[in-house]
Amino acid sequence: MPKRLVDRLGTESIRGFRSAAEVRLADGDALALAGHRTGAIYLWDYAAEMCLKAWYFEVIAFDRRRIVPADFRSADGRAKSLGTKSLGKFHDLVAWAELIRAECSYLGRPLANWFGNQLIAVAQKVQLVWCVDLRYHDNVASAREALLTREAVGWIVKRSQRK
Repeated sequence: MPKRLVDRLGTESIRGFRSAAEVRLADGDALALAGHRTGAIYLWDYAAEMCLKAWYFEVIAFDRRRIVPADFRSADGRAKSLGTKSLGKFHDLVAWAELIRAECSYLGRPLANWFGNQLIAVAQKVQLVWCVDLRYHDNVASAREALLTREAVGWIVKRSQRK
């Protein structure tokens, strides 16, 4: 008998986040093509979230394969110590983007000012449409909301893999 889906979860890792982001992006594209724009937005934004998390852990040269809850709490503490907003429940795209920019500066590898500002602006654009609580509501996204979200998420996915 095959293992249940929940029993086949891998560990959270930079590589795992990147791989899952690609799958969620494709899932979102399929939903959008089928006319399910809100579902597409929900999945696309998880792709953006995973890319931002992978990006952050790459920036800090995370040296272990597995990312555990304590690592997220540590990232939140780091955000506070660098003067950026709290990561909250770890779904805040803007908070992750701000942390990436601040950490790069702290480590002496600052993002170009225009690029850091654009990273924050794109994360804000996505967050204007998406939140994790969409799953509890029957709102229907407009075609424009879906298009703008997909473009913004695509920007994050592409730039987060620029290394």
